Amino acid sequence: MKFKYDKREQRIFRTCGIVFTVLLAAAFFAARLFDSAADINTIGIIAALLLQFLPIPAFACWIGYIDSTVYIKKLEAGGIKVPEDKRLEPVMEAPPVYDNEQDSRESLALAVICFVIAGMLLIHILAYYFHWNVRVGSECGVMVFAQAVVMILWCIGGFVYLHQRSAKYYRDDTVFDPGRKVRTGLLKGILTIIIMLAVTAAACAVARSMTRYMYRTRLHDKYGEQWREHDGEPALPGEVYR
Repeated sequence: MKFKYDKREQRIFRTCGIVFTVLLAAAFFAARLFDSAADINTIGIIAALLLQFLPIPAFACWIGYIDSTVYIKKLEAGGIKVPEDKRLEPVMEAPPVYDNEQDSRESLALAVICFVIAGMLLIHILAYYFHWNVRVGSECGVMVFAQAVVMILWCIGGFVYLHQRSAKYYRDDTVFDPGRKVRTGLLKGILTIIIMLAVTAAACAVARSMTRYMYRTRLHDKYGEQWREHDGEPALPGEVYR
């Protein structure tokens, strides 16, 4: 089994993370000084550019450092000496095999997080439906369906992580067993969840924004310039704003 990380890569991630973080902090303070200054200067422009480009590499380096640290600690706990440079020692002499390996708590935690988010999204969808159905009618159903698809994706992700917890079919990337698949690690799972949370928040925001725009457009068609006086009110019984 080949090494995923070595100590050299761990140090590179840590050093680059520190450098990028220090530069980011310096750029932040320089940009604040630039904003308060009356004139435009080169330092302020450079600081603004650094604030745009540094966060992603800084974040990526710290993620790589955390992932490599967890990986190395797991191997060392199994009695494996991680090399300084895996280019010189690419393959483990005695990869760890755990006969009494337990089901993964990390995968279970990821599954629970997905199911909790799906439940919260269901509550949001119901609140959205009851709020807008009395204002625009069944036409909000398209937005309900779009958000429901996202909720179903969260449920699917939860079941995937729940299945990956099984030590019978899945293993950690530090365990040698060609007969089992490698499960998603905790860090990678959390990153995936964060990205999906951003996508979910954007989808819900777009759904509400489009529905609100449609609703206010119909209010304007019905009440003209006085539409703001009726903004937020439900339609009369048996009627929706059209």
